[in-house]
Amino acid sequence: MKFPSAHKENYSELFSKSVMSLLLKILAAGAALSLNIIISRFLGAEHSGYYFLAITLVTVLAMLSLMGFDPIVTRFVSAYSSKNNWSLVNAVYTAVTIRASLALLLVSVLLFLSAPFLSENVFHKPLLSSPLKYMSFGVISLGLVMLHGRFFQGLKQVGKLHFCQNLGLSLVLIVLLLLFFLILDGLNTGQVALLYLLASCIVTLIAIWLWWKRSQSNWNFEYNARELWRSALPMWGVASLSILMTWGVPLFLGVWAESKDVAVFHNAFRTSSLVMLVLMAINSIAAPKFSALHHQGDIESLKHIAIWSTRLMVLACIPVLGFILVFSEWIMGLFGPEFVVGAPVLVVLALGQFVNVATGSVGFLLSMTGHERYLLCSSGITAVVMVGLCVWLIPEYGVMGAAIAQAVSLSVQMLLNTWFVKMALGFVPMNIFSKT
Repeated sequence: MKFPSAHKENYSELFSKSVMSLLLKILAAGAALSLNIIISRFLGAEHSGYYFLAITLVTVLAMLSLMGFDPIVTRFVSAYSSKNNWSLVNAVYTAVTIRASLALLLVSVLLFLSAPFLSENVFHKPLLSSPLKYMSFGVISLGLVMLHGRFFQGLKQVGKLHFCQNLGLSLVLIVLLLLFFLILDGLNTGQVALLYLLASCIVTLIAIWLWWKRSQSNWNFEYNARELWRSALPMWGVASLSILMTWGVPLFLGVWAESKDVAVFHNAFRTSSLVMLVLMAINSIAAPKFSALHHQGDIESLKHIAIWSTRLMVLACIPVLGFILVFSEWIMGLFGPEFVVGAPVLVVLALGQFVNVATGSVGFLLSMTGHERYLLCSSGITAVVMVGLCVWLIPEYGVMGAAIAQAVSLSVQMLLNTWFVKMALGFVPMNIFSKT
């Protein structure tokens, strides 16, 4: 594939780092898929459903507790580090880490205390209480490791970013599960939940150590966080709505369906995410590049990189999508015989993810160029669509209704973001046949 010479340096950097990022994403996806297979086979559909519902709630609360700082730090760290202003990089780290840690701790305590009430009165699943209590303090560790991933993303340190995002936790938890399975000759849901908490703590400590081993690292308390808050507050709204759209469907399913349906949906949803591996790989590199180019006022390079990256993503994801569509039953059977019924669910979710890939990095384009309010608008509209579809479809059609709600709402969000990118930046990333 030949890149325009005027932008050769930008494309070369993006392509080489994206290949590395994609390889790490494939490794992380393989580890996550193996982890889900191990847990599903250890616990069975019903009891793995309790675990997956608990981890969904913990993940949602951890992301909400970051108060919109997680995407913002990528932008600020990228801008400051590009100018070698390490004092401001350290100031952002200090201000955000302290505030996020306090919020994560508070939410963890509240989840621990409310676990019995939520299990019995909201989700109507009393057996959910124990794993939820055990995993409640995973809100702290998971939130901090996700935040550190964003810091490393701003520095364009791909390996450390992927370690913090998924790879580290999956690998450590697989090792712990297999080790304790041999020692205890079997595992129950509560024990798996405790091992998750232990694994997340280990990965968090490693992430913090990786940050502080950098020669430029230092505390800096002399920073006016007002600018951070101005950007973070609208992003908190965007993040809250985005979390609702990503994780709301399995939570609604947990309220209105059986535990085994939650397990089927979780595994189908995670597997369908393989379609967007290349999107996540390119986004992890392109996001700070978008920020830097916009900061420099180079909109033409921004346009070229956005369109060319979309071309690469579409070409790379088509084989994966085709494999999932053809072998959906075999794939779901990997989790156990009880999960084969989820093959149609996997197909619907994979098609929704393809729309996500085909529209390009529209969400990151908006957030990295300071157009958070457009993201907030599209997220709000999509959240209403998603909740309406869940209320309509899940009680009537169960797990298949959840899959349709997820796929349709994701497609609506990506198309709205595409429109807003056109309004704000003057181009459409999914215009892959343009002469750029």
